[in-house]
Amino acid sequence: MKDELVRVAVAEDDKRKRIGGTDIGAIIGVNPYKQLIDVYISKLGLSTSKREMNENMEWGLRNEATVAQRYADSHPDVALLQVPALNSLDYEFMSGSPDRLVIESAVKPSLFFVNGVDVAPGEEPTVRCARGLEVKTADLFADGWDLKKSDGVPEHYYLQCLWYMILTGRRTWDLALLRGGNRYHEFVLHYSDRLAEMVLERADEFWTQHIVPQSMPALDGSDSAYKLLKCRFPMHVEPVRTSTASEEELVATFMKMRTQLKTLEQPYELVKQRLLESIGDSRSVKFDDGKKLTWSGDSTKRTERKQYKAAIEWLLAEGIIDKADFDDALAETSIEVDGQRKLTLTGFGKKPSFS
Repeated sequence: MKDELVRVAVAEDDKRKRIGGTDIGAIIGVNPYKQLIDVYISKLGLSTSKREMNENMEWGLRNEATVAQRYADSHPDVALLQVPALNSLDYEFMSGSPDRLVIESAVKPSLFFVNGVDVAPGEEPTVRCARGLEVKTADLFADGWDLKKSDGVPEHYYLQCLWYMILTGRRTWDLALLRGGNRYHEFVLHYSDRLAEMVLERADEFWTQHIVPQSMPALDGSDSAYKLLKCRFPMHVEPVRTSTASEEELVATFMKMRTQLKTLEQPYELVKQRLLESIGDSRSVKFDDGKKLTWSGDSTKRTERKQYKAAIEWLLAEGIIDKADFDDALAETSIEVDGQRKLTLTGFGKKPSFS
């Protein structure tokens, strides 16, 4: 099937105000790290706090160029190009920042165009994009990867790449994975007319029903919903008022469910303890249908250094204290803490984990 002609332009506005590739999985409901409500908060700029970068995110960014170069080494007949964020001219809500675009030429052109449409300052288009490349990193035991399949990637990553395929008019998208820090894999993802239609429909629905009118999505009991409530109602501005009939009904339901939760708490903890006892010294227990119970980590004591370590190291570097003083100070600012094993359920639906 041939690539399609699309209209794109370099994003001159803030791309975060449009729906991007990392947003679409959350809107569809398959992103384990982000909810639809998170996308709503982000697009309307309701939260002033910046998203904290965890170690997985940090090392993903640090390794992006390295993994992309590994892909390039395996495909010497193509050139990889980094491009700015792109906005669709056909869908007002669509934006994307592909990691790389793949040009079927060993020489990188000075200008870049998608399917004959200029997306960078320049004159007549001179090159064409063959496909795209998304770069990912994951630990050895990350869920959702099927290394036996050429397209065995987690759902939200496939939808991210599909979003970029729609944006650029490409019919294939490659994904390069660095797994466990030293295992390299490649996947080839293909365009799906059915899924593309569904994705565009859901994205348009989210955009027109929530973003344009600035109408809150339905609360869903998630942590993200609590965050939305705090953004929407940061403090009280009205005095005490009389309750409504619906509020009285909600309070009655809340009290009833809280009582039910308390009666379930002890039996729940007992079943959990029996599971841990059954797993015992093993790391994991596998079931015939592919489900797995994992109790990983180390529950022995470990030494944890307090926040003063950096200051002590600076004093040592400046020659203010010597090595003996450093060792004594470091010992005094270290404590022994209990280690921790975590119980994780894989393949049982939404994955919970318990410390």
